[in-house]
Amino acid sequence: ARDGGRRYSLVIVAEGAVDDQGSAITSQRVRQVIETELKHDTRITVLGHVQRGGTPSAYDRILGCRYGAAAVMAILNATPETPSCVITMQGNRIQKLSLMECVNKTQDVGVALKSKDYAQALDCRGRSFANNLSLYKKLRAVQPPDKVDESNRFTFGIMTVGAPACGMNSCIRAFVRMSLFAGHRVKAIYDGFSGLAEGKVEDFDWMSVNGWAKEAGSLLGTNRTMPSDCDPSLATVAQLLGKHGIQGLVIVGGFEAYHCVLQLAEARDQFAEFRIPLMCIPASISNNIPGTDVSLGADTALNAIVEVRHWH
Repeated sequence: ARDGGRRYSLVIVAEGAVDDQGSAITSQRVRQVIETELKHDTRITVLGHVQRGGTPSAYDRILGCRYGAAAVMAILNATPETPSCVITMQGNRIQKLSLMECVNKTQDVGVALKSKDYAQALDCRGRSFANNLSLYKKLRAVQPPDKVDESNRFTFGIMTVGAPACGMNSCIRAFVRMSLFAGHRVKAIYDGFSGLAEGKVEDFDWMSVNGWAKEAGSLLGTNRTMPSDCDPSLATVAQLLGKHGIQGLVIVGGFEAYHCVLQLAEARDQFAEFRIPLMCIPASISNNIPGTDVSLGADTALNAIVEVRHWH
């Protein structure tokens, strides 16, 4: 990681973690390995009650309301014969599941871990957990795989449009690294479509987005310029997308991003360069974008309000 350009690393050790042989992984053991094998000075911080006693975030407050309301409805709809249930969230949807079914699955995880059948343990945790774990392993890598299938390699572009919103940089980081991990190229476009017209396009590598996840706003820069606003016309945008060999374009933003994608899609009959995958990722602190329950930036905006209210 240091050779790749990272100045520091954070290791999180879960309580009760064990290795593939069933031996306990403690923070002291991890520290000893890092200092002995890697020769890096290491410090240990135990969170403990700091995690449990914090002011609830906006998301936890909303989630608590949803759970509480669902529990009331479950009680009202229950009969003396209704099995005991658990109010859960799966795929961002509140669901009612059998208590015994949940208990059995939890016990199955313990049995699988004890027998060192980690694939079965992962399967018992569910598809969402498995997908999140796979994503985490890819994003945490120091660099993408060395071998790339040149015959199936594409060049993607990414930009932000409209007002900045927290989470944009984390989204860009994930997009860049997942694309590189799959063997594709990524061209970052600074300052939206006006930046594209000015030639502000850069090839991104793995470390280009290092540390971006925690940064606010948009490190690519963003504005409200539409493709049709570029001098002299949409033809300029088409010519530049072709020049940079962009075979798929992702735009992160709010209503302006939606309009940008719509303008390009409606002009596909005129310009072959627009006949590529066009994607919009909703990002707005207003959380009022069509087609999605939650937009990037909305939770951070609510947390800022919660924090201000807490101190005043």
